[in-house]
Amino acid sequence: KGNGVLGRPIVPKRKLPDLRSDVCFVILDCETTGLSRKTARVIQLAAKIMHSTDPADSFSAYVLPPPGTLSAEVSALTGITDTFLRTGGVDASTGVLHGPALPFDKVYEAFCSWCQDRRAGRPAVCVAHNARFDVGMLEGEVKRLGEERRLGGDFSVPSLADDAGIESVVDTLAVLRSSKLWKKRGRPTSFKQADVYEKVMGGPMAGAHNAMGDVLGLEAILGGVEGWKEVAEGLQWAMVKINE
Repeated sequence: KGNGVLGRPIVPKRKLPDLRSDVCFVILDCETTGLSRKTARVIQLAAKIMHSTDPADSFSAYVLPPPGTLSAEVSALTGITDTFLRTGGVDASTGVLHGPALPFDKVYEAFCSWCQDRRAGRPAVCVAHNARFDVGMLEGEVKRLGEERRLGGDFSVPSLADDAGIESVVDTLAVLRSSKLWKKRGRPTSFKQADVYEKVMGGPMAGAHNAMGDVLGLEAILGGVEGWKEVAEGLQWAMVKINE
C-alpha cells in the first residue's frame, strides 16, 4: 500500500474515476536535485487544471532544499540556482519575479489546499509524465516530513488523497506508448516529453526542465492526442487514503 500518505500502484479497493466523465485533471510536475527519492529533494512543484484558462487554476512554487544539495549540473539543466532559491529574483524561464523559496511543508500544504479548492467537488486525477518519478519524489519528501514531525510529537501530515482530494494517478509515459494512439501519424522517435511534444505540435517545447513549462507542454500534448483518456482508463492507479 505504500506509506499510507501518497500511495503506490496497487489493486484498488474502490471504484476509480471514469476519466470520460466530469473529473478534474491535475497536471503535475516536479523539479528535483536528483533521481533518488531517498536522497533527492524537490526544488519546484507546479500543477495546472487541464485546459483551464483561469490563472487561479495554476500552481507553481519553488522549494528551499538543504544547503549544498543543489548541484551545478542540475542548475544548468533547470536554470534554478541556489542563489535564486535562497534570495529570490527573476525566474529565468518565465521572467516572473519571485521571493525566496519556501520550505517543503509550506509548499506541499499550500498545494493540497489549492487542489482541494480548485477541484470543486469533482474527483481529482493527477496526470504526470513518468508519474512514478514525480509521485515518488513527493512521497520521499512527505516521508521525511512525517519523520521530522513525529520527533516533535506532531503526527499530522496532509495526504494527496485525503487533503488534496486526488483519487487516482495517470502516468502519460505509459499511456502515450500505446500504439493505438499513433496509427494516423506514426510513433514518436522516443517517449521523452520533449520528443512527443515535437511529434504532436510540430516544433520544440518551450520551458523544458522547468516544472510549469513541463506542465504546459504536457497539457498541449494531451490536447493534440485523441483517445488518450480511453487508454488511461485502464492504466490509472488509486491514491491510497489514510483509512484504507
